[in-house]
Amino acid sequence: MTNDEREQSISGMWVKYLEGAAIALRCAIGSHEAMGGRVHGRRYDRRAVEALRGVLPYCLHPASSGDNAPFVWLNRDYKPLGVLPFNEFVTYSDFPWMHVCKEDPRIAFILSECKRCNAFCDGHPIFYLYDDATSPRRSKENATRLLGIIERVLATSGNHVPQCDIEGDKE
Repeated sequence: MTNDEREQSISGMWVKYLEGAAIALRCAIGSHEAMGGRVHGRRYDRRAVEALRGVLPYCLHPASSGDNAPFVWLNRDYKPLGVLPFNEFVTYSDFPWMHVCKEDPRIAFILSECKRCNAFCDGHPIFYLYDDATSPRRSKENATRLLGIIERVLATSGNHVPQCDIEGDKE
């Protein structure tokens, strides 16, 4: 398999991670639509939300330096989605399936509407989906808000998605 074929086969796999996060979050908040309408208790479960820490998206972070570098989906521990916090250091370029191009229409609203902290990575902003005050662990409303963001990303068409520069610019 060539590098181009490999990149094409993994491009956009982050969508599957977000789909899984949405299903799990629906269950944790007691959504009656979760699991085909069968949710036990149908109430918010903070412990369940806390258990999802490694799979829930927290921010879009530059994957590498350079103006054309893609973003990488990170969890609250600043690890790519699904990576548990006991991995002390990760290199974001080792997770190309979590990369999303800046021009991808599925994240356009995040880049324009979501909280942009004064945190920067090599001069490029980091886009946060929530902060400590709006953490999904704090309330059902906050968890529902995050679910809405995830669902909006998933509902936006991924047609005509630009090809990501997995390596970013080399300076």
